[in-house]
Amino acid sequence: MLFPLQQVLEFEPFMAAMGMLPTPVLMAIFMVVLAEKVMAKFGMKVTIFIGFIILGISGLLFSGNTINGHYWSDVFIPLLLAALGNALAYLPATTAAVSEA
Repeated sequence: MLFPLQQVLEFEPFMAAMGMLPTPVLMAIFMVVLAEKVMAKFGMKVTIFIGFIILGISGLLFSGNTINGHYWSDVFIPLLLAALGNALAYLPATTAAVSEA
């Protein structure tokens, strides 16, 4: 993702890295605040399914980027959705993997 920010949107390397910084921060926040509650309410399978659907939507939004794109509309919104989808898919998957250990 850094290369499209640098090559297409012509960000400097440091600015491209800073543009990606919201993803892990938002993912951690979504895991703590939201994913656990969704998993408790709907169960692991449904939460993982919802997470992958959101990740798919994020991928579709990323694929529509153009040379004339802007960070906030073409990068940040898909990053926000990717962080949400990852949080919803990763936490229940990890819980399911270690539940029998």
